[in-house]
Amino acid sequence: KSSNVAAEGLVSILVNDDNTKATMTEINSQTDFVAKNENFLNLKDEITAHVQVTGVTSTEELNKTEINGTNFEEYLNSNIATIGENIVARKMVTISTDNGVVNGYVHLGKVGVILSATCAPESKEKAVDLLKKVAMHAASMKPTVISYKDLDAEFIDSENKAIIADIEKLNIELHRLGKP
Repeated sequence: KSSNVAAEGLVSILVNDDNTKATMTEINSQTDFVAKNENFLNLKDEITAHVQVTGVTSTEELNKTEINGTNFEEYLNSNIATIGENIVARKMVTISTDNGVVNGYVHLGKVGVILSATCAPESKEKAVDLLKKVAMHAASMKPTVISYKDLDAEFIDSENKAIIADIEKLNIELHRLGKP
């Protein structure tokens, strides 16, 4: 089954109890049908919790860990045999803070956002709620990159041309109205 492409699946977020650490994982299966299976959902949650505890940042690191007293690769292979499809822990990230809070949101199991903010101890509860709302907005925008530094040069050029065209159109209208 390991040669089969696992292109479906779900994004999962786990935030610890005091909102100081959040982990997001992408666990993929071959079909979206399996991604709705209770065994797969439990596996996704267990892997996400394991990633948070171990602090691994790649599949290679994850495969070298132990989960429930078993090598992770063996553990995953036994779940693959039970579920009947190839499953891959594809992406994972954990963020934490010492002087603030973290929170996140997963939209329809496909788009996940985790955010961190520095805040005063007395405003942590409100900051957690705000981060959840901001994460919801970010997820709804269907981001394609993590940072503006990752934007493609062609995309930036096309956006700049569009902005310049909007400004020129506005200037023409303002000139027509006799305004500066």
